[in-house]
Amino acid sequence: MIEYFNGLSTIEQYLLLGITMIFLHIIADYLVQNDFMATYKQKKNWEQYIKETGKYKHDYIVVLLVHAFSWSFITFLPLLLITEVWIWVPLVILNCFVHASIDDMKCNQLQINLIVDQLLHLLQIVLSLIIVIIV
Repeated sequence: MIEYFNGLSTIEQYLLLGITMIFLHIIADYLVQNDFMATYKQKKNWEQYIKETGKYKHDYIVVLLVHAFSWSFITFLPLLLITEVWIWVPLVILNCFVHASIDDMKCNQLQINLIVDQLLHLLQIVLSLIIVIIV
């Protein structure tokens, strides 16, 4: 597999990485995110869940961050083919917080819809790939 990848031109490698990352984005954002995460990263659902006790009212943030980290880790795995770990790790961490912020704007602040949410996630992928290419 690596021999095939190395046999491609640089542009073909970047296109293949970008398409793979978009595919992994779809898997991570829709298939890996289970019903619990999809439901309880939303503050209103979490508050409904815990309204009897009144405790843990900010725990939805943990669910939001766990989803964002799994998305970042899975989506950015292909970049390990062309970059060093010392670049990849901060990129995953940065994109984790960016993803969580975007999802919070959609799920909790109701500032963006699903279309804008997905376009912003695709922009994360493109910008991250550009950063890796430049570095």
